[in-house]
Amino acid sequence: MPYLVVLALLLVTAACGKITDTISSTLGTSSGTPPPGAVLGAVDFPPPGATWVLRETSYNEATRQAQSKTSTWTAIGERPHAGRRAYHVSDGTTTHVHDRVSGSWLAVLDPASREMIAYEPNDGTFASPLWVGKSWDHRYTRHDRLGRRSLYNALIVWKVVAFEDVRVSAGTFKAFRVEAWPDDRDPVRKRTYWYAPAAKLIVKETTEGLADPYGIGVSRDRTQRTIELVEYSPPAPPAAATPVPRATQPAEQGQTPAARVRALTGTLERDTGDGRRVAAAEALAQFAPPVVNPALTALRSAARNDPAGPVRLAAARTLMTIGRTLPEAAASLVTIAATVPEAVIAMIEASRDPSTAVVAIGLLGKVGAPARAAAPILLDAVKSGADDATRAAAATALGSIGLAPDEAPSLIAALRDRSAAVREAAATSLVSRRTEVLAVIEAEQRNEDVEVRKRATRALGSLGRAMPDVVPLLAGALEDRDAGIRIDAVRALREVGPQAFATMRTALKHDEPDVRAAAAEAIVAVPADKAEAVAPLIDALGDRDAAVRASAVRALASLGRVAQPAATRLRAVADGDASADVRASAARALDAISGR
Repeated sequence: MPYLVVLALLLVTAACGKITDTISSTLGTSSGTPPPGAVLGAVDFPPPGATWVLRETSYNEATRQAQSKTSTWTAIGERPHAGRRAYHVSDGTTTHVHDRVSGSWLAVLDPASREMIAYEPNDGTFASPLWVGKSWDHRYTRHDRLGRRSLYNALIVWKVVAFEDVRVSAGTFKAFRVEAWPDDRDPVRKRTYWYAPAAKLIVKETTEGLADPYGIGVSRDRTQRTIELVEYSPPAPPAAATPVPRATQPAEQGQTPAARVRALTGTLERDTGDGRRVAAAEALAQFAPPVVNPALTALRSAARNDPAGPVRLAAARTLMTIGRTLPEAAASLVTIAATVPEAVIAMIEASRDPSTAVVAIGLLGKVGAPARAAAPILLDAVKSGADDATRAAAATALGSIGLAPDEAPSLIAALRDRSAAVREAAATSLVSRRTEVLAVIEAEQRNEDVEVRKRATRALGSLGRAMPDVVPLLAGALEDRDAGIRIDAVRALREVGPQAFATMRTALKHDEPDVRAAAAEAIVAVPADKAEAVAPLIDALGDRDAAVRASAVRALASLGRVAQPAATRLRAVADGDASADVRASAARALDAISGR
């Protein structure tokens, strides 16, 4: 199945295009913001009923045989797929399914609408808008349902390398050239596509790799493949098409942006046609502050009060789009969302866009309970591997909108996230589910699998400041038969803070020297008043184990002048400890606490 068959479906949005809908979610990292004056191209789908012809030419390097074939595709339109907004196109035999928000590929269906190929969360081909120099990476899983094979956690890196002329059968187009560096396990080794804004579609793609690009893990002959646009036909106009009002048509030569905003605002406020008001609301999304500022009142009013749901949604989407650079536009959606579901929908859509996600997710959290419909998407954002700020914002928002009982385990998993900000946000959001959260972790602590018990102990450390009553569970972990878990328990107590001080002092007298040594170093971080740590550390200077004494010396040194009451004992250690290393450390500690 040629890859460009999918890519050629996607059209660049016109100047008044649906910017919020077309922003792509890569679920990875993307390179910054466009430089001043950059040519931008946003990605959207062809209108239902549009058709186009593609010609595919392939050359097999092993057999030295070339083949050519054409296919005709038709845009079907938007239909749900696996609970997601999706866009479908078909060649009459297979149907290709795309994520409606990102534009990327979700699945290939057979004539009975069964999945043949599926991507989770999507294949990440698009990161709209495009500009020269932009790059993004994307992780995904690809399932070959027919072959019953899956490629997990694949990584592909994309970069827009040029905006150039490209010649195909349908003509010569100015196009973005986008190159891909696939995962080493991907049978496609090199991939390039050309996206032509003037033609409003992808006009060419080349790939090099195996003859069966979707035969996961299966060796095939190396093949070079080129697919290009031969012909494109827009959908036939309706029999009785209504002329578009002048206010929503492209601006005349010389018309200023401010004049266009005034005309569109007038259409949004006064036109009686629902479709024309939708078009006006969507068109306003193309203007940046301060040009669009005079339209904010009309957009807020339409998002809240317009009698037509599509108009309310279009206005809310535009407010969210403008809100990327004008916080007051996005913030206005919070009060609207309490009573208008379309405002929540706009924020949910925007939360999938990396450039808008943190803002949109933060707004969903401020909406609170009326945004409950966003919970599955927020949970996905926490787990998706997106940037730390997005995952932390999603974890915080979940606490504000409320967690269902079956959602708590997913957030518990975030207590072990690589980012401290995400762990802290998850812990704070789980406070409302304290009883069941602690029950889950306590059960994990009793598990025979040492890795499960380790995860439970580390999760308790993340919960510590939000739920200080985890201390008894950590005290139990200090007695675990696994040495690593005992050390993890000490580190987790350190995260709890002052409420763990008594238990940390007990750990300084533990039977195992590794626990005592860890406690000696960690205890300085626990009390609200650092001076409280000095007395138990002085006692630890007499420990029978040299590693514990060395840890106590280092901890006292870290306290600086606060540890001056330990000076006499440190001099004795520096002069007479059995360990040369401990003696040397004690001498350095004396310098540290005296300020030398």
